[in-house]
Order: sequence, then C-alpha cells, then structure tokens
Amino acid sequence: MHPKSKAGLDSGKDLLEAFKKLNTSIFRYIYLRINCQKELAQDLTQEVFEKAWKNREAFDKTKSSLKNWLFIIARNIVIDQYRKAKLHAIPYNEEIHDLAIEQDIDNTLMYEQIIQNLNKLSKEEKELIILRFIEGFSIREISEMIGKKYTATKISIYRALDKLRDTINGKK
Repeated sequence: MHPKSKAGLDSGKDLLEAFKKLNTSIFRYIYLRINCQKELAQDLTQEVFEKAWKNREAFDKTKSSLKNWLFIIARNIVIDQYRKAKLHAIPYNEEIHDLAIEQDIDNTLMYEQIIQNLNKLSKEEKELIILRFIEGFSIREISEMIGKKYTATKISIYRALDKLRDTINGKK
C-alpha cells in the first residue's frame, strides 16, 4: 500500500477525476508532439495515467499542480518514445482538421498551416509552442516542466514563435 500522498491521488476515484479533467489535453499534447499518430498517442496517454498511479506518492501539491505533474510525466514519456522510436516529422494529415474543429478554432486554415509548420521546428521549439499556445500553460509552469529558468523559457518561447512565424511567412 502506498503512503498517503500530499495531493489527492490516494484513490482510484481521484485518478478517475484527474483523467476526466485532463485526458483530452494530455492526449492533444502527446498527439501533436508525436506527429499526429493517433493510436500511439492514445497508448502514451494511457501510460501517463498508469505512471501517475504507480508513482502517486511522489506527487507533492506544494511543489506543483496535478496538471503540471501529469504534463511532466507526459513530456517524459514523449521523450522516451523519441529515444525508442527515433520519431521523425511526418507530412500533414487530415486528422489535424478534426482537432481544429474540436478546439473551436475560428480560423481552421491558419491553424492547419501552424500545425504543418510545427514539424519544421526543432522538438524543443515545437514543445514550447504546444505547451504555451495550444495547451495554455503559463511561462512559469512551462519553465518548471522543462527545468529551465523563467527568463530563459520566456526567451525560448519568443524565439520559437518568431521562427514559426517566419516559417509560415516563407522567410525560412
């Protein structure tokens, strides 16, 4: 039996609530990070919640929010997947269109263009754009996830966004 955590992942019910609340966001994050491979994203999303349950005693709500902690697990799983599979960018596919509708994006064509061009960024730049502008994490939360200082994270996000903008506009 696991010792009581400092956060509330003490029962299956707690994990179910976290799953209901965060499953879609974590799936979307993984899906975009692994080049829109739906089945793999589903498997990896499930793995996030399995690892969270197995390691629930490691979660400390005084250090991080549950959402942040789960996204850190998701990020680590994606990194492990890249190492195992040596994933590479793949061409755009029509599943992105469905994702755009689900997110109620006003300008689907611009969204698709952004998603297409994300694959032209480095893995790190792509991750920063997804976390900040698709998942809506604050710069402080992102800096905690990636283990960088706030200012360095802010500059990295700005540079990634600038590079994405240049790529979309055909400057690079």
